[in-house]
Amino acid sequence: DYAADVENYRKETAEKLASNEKLEADFNARIANEKADAREDYNKKIAALDQKDNYMKKKMADYKPEGKDKWIAFKEGFNKDMDALGQDWKNLTTKKDK
Repeated sequence: DYAADVENYRKETAEKLASNEKLEADFNARIANEKADAREDYNKKIAALDQKDNYMKKKMADYKPEGKDKWIAFKEGFNKDMDALGQDWKNLTTKKDK
């Protein structure tokens, strides 16, 4: 039960991170015709979010199941970080439309 929860959560996390990659690709296409300085600013923000994505991927990949209590604590913290990261991507990619 607990091991299955870990594996399912890994899959869910991978899907969320893949969604971030799609947001990035779509956003890059939208900003392709922006002025160079605006693109440079966006690219810096994208690079920072990519770094966070990579950190989260590594954190999940490096997680070693150590018992249900530790898993629950890990998952709660990880969910909070993933939600914040997802919101950061949405804020960046929807800002242009406002």
